[in-house]
Amino acid sequence: MAGAQASFRMSNQDELNVKLRDGLVRLLKSPGFRRSALGVLIGGTGGFLYYFFKDCDPAVCAIAGNPYYSTLWGGFMGLFMVNSPCARGRC
Repeated sequence: MAGAQASFRMSNQDELNVKLRDGLVRLLKSPGFRRSALGVLIGGTGGFLYYFFKDCDPAVCAIAGNPYYSTLWGGFMGLFMVNSPCARGRC
């Protein structure tokens, strides 16, 4: 009977994985992360739309001439706008 009820002990690696997973879940559920992610998504979409509607030669317009650059630029601007001190009422 005693052998049938063997206790289960987590290894150090398993404990570390559980801690990392719990920390990641806590980060993803935090309002600051959600606000930042939403700012990057909206800014990136705006950057891509800027590329799409702005007809510009890539040799002349460094940002608007490449969809990757304009999407990255828009994402950075969105991140900056939601995390700026003025967005938090500390201008």
